[in-house]
Amino acid sequence: PAFITGYGGFNGALMPMFLAHLAPFVQAGGVVIHANLRGGGEYGKQWHEAGRLACKWNVFLDLFAVAEQVISDGVTRPDRFAMTGASNGGLLAGAAVAHRPDLWRVVVPVVPIFDQMEPLPLDPQFDPVRAIFFEDYGDPSHPTMSKVLYSYSPYHNVRDGVEYPAVFQVFGEKDLGCMPFHGRKFTARLQAATTSGRPVLLRVWKNVGHGGGDTETSVLLPTEWVGFIMRELGMEPA
Repeated sequence: PAFITGYGGFNGALMPMFLAHLAPFVQAGGVVIHANLRGGGEYGKQWHEAGRLACKWNVFLDLFAVAEQVISDGVTRPDRFAMTGASNGGLLAGAAVAHRPDLWRVVVPVVPIFDQMEPLPLDPQFDPVRAIFFEDYGDPSHPTMSKVLYSYSPYHNVRDGVEYPAVFQVFGEKDLGCMPFHGRKFTARLQAATTSGRPVLLRVWKNVGHGGGDTETSVLLPTEWVGFIMRELGMEPA
């Protein structure tokens, strides 16, 4: 069993680090893969520019290339492969479900964005967040960017009759950037479309924003979805 994670956005450098919440997965024999993707800041500004706006598809293609290489190298197989990402990485996870369902057995998008055509309510209070989104994603009302956004938007690219992986989505009820309505729409669409019989689940944590909240929630939140991944991959805790 293997687990891949990445971010690829907003010039953020996702550096290799010890991810304590994944220790049970590793102790049970799993392999953790850290993918550096264009759109992040790991290799400078050009690396960021190559994965934003009209170039956003590069982020997803980088993830798929890493996953294909891992499978080709014999590290894992698609039926033993899990993928997750948070925030912009949650969008990445949604794209992984919508565009390459053949690569994964289970996908966990954490505080994601799924509808790139309507990422936020039009209420003026969301204008500061919208301005941040437009920096990396672009404006869905723009005639050119709308085509790019629609081409990868996870919600708009779910297809009927496809065997999708198991999906466990995690949202915070108070998140002003990646709001739970994305998960409700995506859940309904994916449950109606998939033919795999695998679970498509939605978890909305009360009184939680874009992060883990209090200490107890910060522990329970990842424990829940890591447990879901291990169950779906047939892993037993060490």
